Amino acid sequence: MQILRIRQRGTLFRGHDASTQSAAFPAICVLPSGRWLCSFRVAPEKVNCVGERVFLSWSDDEGATWTPAQAPFTPPVFNGKPGNYRIGLCTPLGADNVAAVLAWVDQSRPERPFFDAETNSLLDMKMVIARSCDGGATWTGSTFIPSIPSDASTPLTGPILLLGDGSWICQYETNKPYDVKGDWVHTSRLLFSRDEGKSWGDPVIITDSKKGIFRWDQRPSLRPDGSLQNVFWTYDNRKSTYLNIHASRSQDGGHSWSKPSDTGVPGQPAAIVSLDDGCDVLVFVERDTVPALKARLSTDGGVTWPAESEILLASAQSCNTTLSKDGMGDAWEEMGAFSMGLPATAQCQNGDLLVVYYCGENSDQTSIEWIRLGF
Repeated sequence: MQILRIRQRGTLFRGHDASTQSAAFPAICVLPSGRWLCSFRVAPEKVNCVGERVFLSWSDDEGATWTPAQAPFTPPVFNGKPGNYRIGLCTPLGADNVAAVLAWVDQSRPERPFFDAETNSLLDMKMVIARSCDGGATWTGSTFIPSIPSDASTPLTGPILLLGDGSWICQYETNKPYDVKGDWVHTSRLLFSRDEGKSWGDPVIITDSKKGIFRWDQRPSLRPDGSLQNVFWTYDNRKSTYLNIHASRSQDGGHSWSKPSDTGVPGQPAAIVSLDDGCDVLVFVERDTVPALKARLSTDGGVTWPAESEILLASAQSCNTTLSKDGMGDAWEEMGAFSMGLPATAQCQNGDLLVVYYCGENSDQTSIEWIRLGF
């Protein structure tokens, strides 16, 4: 089996003042021009939505230099409520055209925490789409993507995914409306558009948490044969413990999915990337001890991920993970303390793999890092 190696690495962004010291939730894509376009969230604090913004930076020389980070998106008002953008994710559309989906968060009452531990609910989140025709330098006015159900909080889980037939897929999760009591039924969903985001059909529900298993942060990706593969950060709420990454497949363009199965790989995944030589790469953060960013290879289409293929990409500077939890509130408190995570992947024009992630001394002092991998 071939072994991945680190070809290059660097720091893309480090906060320069108290308002940008927490940099997290990055995403990366490669445009036809070769531009590496990265989006990420900056804020004074990781767990607080107040002051958060989505920044963009890009490199036209394969990471040698990056443009000064900027905040090009202005959050709209929704039903009379102001909001912030928490996440932005870009998709190349050909030439210099780019679509960005953004996660809008209600800030009409900024004193409220993002996650309400008493009711297990999230602040209201909506999905917004914006467009650029100059490689991300400027952006058109934003429009809301319909939330289904309309009262659910709908965090985005990744960028718009383009299928071979021209369809667009918007990927998201549903959570309870804020302050609503009762059981939290989490779902992973897809919305489809056949007119480049002008309208959207009914959602496809991939997973739900009715049996106590939460499959967070779905990461669908397109395989060379046209099928789709999806991986999930998996949490057993009955036992208050994380399970291995689970995976699911679709052979019909995302309209039906296999039952999620155990990959044998621990941790929180990025989207799988299928390389030109037939290998698949799974990048993930393992948090059983000191958090570490790792990668594994599969040569059988993502069925198995041998441990001997694993390489270490980076380690956290401190440990902020506990194996023992008393419930969902503890899990969310722990997430807020993570100082490393959320890797995102893209393929370079020469076939190498590009990875971005956040990492730092503590959750409120993190930078955006990048790594280029190849054989």
